[in-house]
Parts: sequence; structure tokens; C-alpha cells
Amino acid sequence: DLPGALAAYREAVRLSARDPGPHLALGSALAKCGESAAAIEAYREAARVAPELVQAHATLGEELGAGGDW
Repeated sequence: DLPGALAAYREAVRLSARDPGPHLALGSALAKCGESAAAIEAYREAARVAPELVQAHATLGEELGAGGDW
């Protein structure tokens, strides 16, 4: 249930805004829904809160590349 997952990830982001995990999960779910701009925003936030986390930068780059925005 993707809509339910999106709601749960948004709530997790709200509750744990400084944890990159919920941002990454939300970004992944948004990307699966075809909401690239929102996914990029979530990945950027993950990279902002955890600049040392390679996965945040990698997923951001992948989503940007998929849309030709790199």
C-alpha cells in the first residue's frame, strides 16, 4: 500500500527530522510513485542532515540523473 507507506514515512520524517533514514525511505517511495521532484527534496534533506552519509548523496544523484537534472 504505497499511499499508506507515504503517510507513514512523512510521519517518521516529522518525528525524526534529524535522522536521514526516514528522509531516504520517503524519497524512495516518492520516486516509485513518479514524484521525482518530491523525491529529490527528500534526498536533499537526507544529505543535509547527514552530509557524511554516502547513500544520501548517491540516491540524490541517481534521481537527479534519471531526470536529466545533473
